[in-house]
Amino acid sequence: MVLIDLGSGRHIEYIEYVLSLVQVGETEVYDFVMHVLYTTALFTCRLSGLAFYQRLASCHRKISLAIKCSAVFLVAAYLAQFFLLLFHCLPVTGLWPYAWQPQINEYQCITWGDVYVANSVLSLVCDLIMLTLPSMLIYTLHVSRKKKLELFLILFPGVLVLVISSVRMYLVFIGQWSSDGSWAYDPMLAIETSEIGGTLIALSTPRLEVALWVLVFPHQATPVGRSAKLGRRSHLGRLNHHHSGEDTGKAGSQSA
Repeated sequence: MVLIDLGSGRHIEYIEYVLSLVQVGETEVYDFVMHVLYTTALFTCRLSGLAFYQRLASCHRKISLAIKCSAVFLVAAYLAQFFLLLFHCLPVTGLWPYAWQPQINEYQCITWGDVYVANSVLSLVCDLIMLTLPSMLIYTLHVSRKKKLELFLILFPGVLVLVISSVRMYLVFIGQWSSDGSWAYDPMLAIETSEIGGTLIALSTPRLEVALWVLVFPHQATPVGRSAKLGRRSHLGRLNHHHSGEDTGKAGSQSA
């Protein structure tokens, strides 16, 4: 909101000829700080999601190993993103000077687009990982196709996050290689905010869906909720089937 208010997303002519050099410098510093916070927020959300998946897959050795490897990759990707932002100019600065700013000769900088495209690609790969891991968990469950489909529907917010991340990459390309790239900056800010919110929703849905189902449909059973719990043990589907058979047998005996 501060960046939008300062005019960082206006046409490039407005930034160059209307904003003062001090204001332009402020927008660059705020942009630097905001993207460090943005990257850190996504990293924290993803680690939280991995911790949840690890609890579900604690009895499945291969998936547990995949989650641990994913955690290593997420840490490495975050460090790469952070250091790209931190050392985008040498000496280190929060500025990202335009060609017409007097500071342009004081720093050796990587272009804005190169840094943001690299960060966007890493972020998209991380989102793919966060969507693939629960898919692997669901695939290994010994339950019916119907219940697997119900569980896959829980992942739908994660698909939306991938779409949002792809749109952000598109806006980054426009921002770097368009003659009026600053005009795409405000939509990119909105997309980045949506990406953080979408990630939070996608990672919270598996835990919230049972409570929401009971709240909206208190008179119905919760097949999706019961299926979600199966993720805690890869063999729980067979056990439930076995117990239901015993219950049916007991009920038949009592009826007789």
